[in-house]
Amino acid sequence: MIVMNPSMTDQMVLEFANEHGWGGTGRAYGVILDIMRERGVAKEDVDTSIEILKKKGHIKFEHFPPGRDPLGFMNTVVAITTEGKDQLRRLRAALQFNLRLPEALRQEISEFVGKAGDSAGGVAVTAIREWVRMQKFPAIDFRWSPSGRQPFVMGTGLTAWEVYRVWLDHGEDPDKIERNYANLSGPAGRARVNAAVAYARAFLKEMPEGAFGKRPPFAREVKV
Repeated sequence: MIVMNPSMTDQMVLEFANEHGWGGTGRAYGVILDIMRERGVAKEDVDTSIEILKKKGHIKFEHFPPGRDPLGFMNTVVAITTEGKDQLRRLRAALQFNLRLPEALRQEISEFVGKAGDSAGGVAVTAIREWVRMQKFPAIDFRWSPSGRQPFVMGTGLTAWEVYRVWLDHGEDPDKIERNYANLSGPAGRARVNAAVAYARAFLKEMPEGAFGKRPPFAREVKV
């Protein structure tokens, strides 16, 4: 069970307010409320966090009818401010989790830590980081490979970096990609390509050099 504290709730709200949606930055209050309810956060805690962040000038309300309570209008956009971005950076740097793990899960982690040569804290950080990224990029899954832990594109057997390389080599043209890659064709295939490109752009600094990041010097360029 994850024990939620106010700082964690504040960070979740700020993360949503910092996202880019249609027409600008921020997310609709109703969307934030639905997602956080699914994650076990009570509406009262969400509203309290939003109200406090608003009073501190970390978020602002947009697109709600005049004279109405913003939190009573589900399409109210909760957007982050400059001060909110600074607070989000501080929370990302200092946030701590208190976890109560079932004994069976604790034992599994202990066995895994022994094999991976990592600490329990390192395993937890990796698991949480990957979970957050998979929520943002639903077509991305993390698996072990000969070169280490890599973000793979579901249903392809390719890493996000490989699909991104394919996208670049085909002139960023989805029609050309479809002619050469059956598992990247059709609506589902294009969605996979879009997810891989979005992921690669978001974490471009993590792209490995060599096979995934750069064309090897001995490779011939083929026009498609």
